[in-house]
Amino acid sequence: MEKVMASTVQPTTEAAELTRTDQEFIREAVKRDGGSAKKRVKAAIQAAVLATLMGLLAWHTILWHVNGTHKELFDAIGTTWWSTAKGVLYNLGLIATTGILLGMFAEKLTDLVGYEVKKIKHFEDEEDLESSTTADSGAAERVPERVA
Repeated sequence: MEKVMASTVQPTTEAAELTRTDQEFIREAVKRDGGSAKKRVKAAIQAAVLATLMGLLAWHTILWHVNGTHKELFDAIGTTWWSTAKGVLYNLGLIATTGILLGMFAEKLTDLVGYEVKKIKHFEDEEDLESSTTADSGAAERVPERVA
């Protein structure tokens, strides 16, 4: 039994030592990486914070539903101007906050995975097409004059 423990505790010299070329390869990989490991850790922390905020928002919504506060807000709509404003603004704020948190969370998940989204320039392509067709369309739109 002592022999088994001794062999598992001490690593082999082949696995413990990296050759010089392996160390250079790791350094070059880190340089090429451009610090994306730091970006991913930062994105993971931010995603955890956003997930916590989404959990708190869900907890708040469920708590108000159980307590009957949502029903009170909904039933009060239409009784007075202020109660209508409270009910509508609360629900709009709840939906807007949920959308913002989910959008930011999705963005941080893509950062965590390492996927970079490239923006598509839609309108520049359309402007190029319009400018090329408008120069030619003037001749095509001419209506022949009637000869009387």
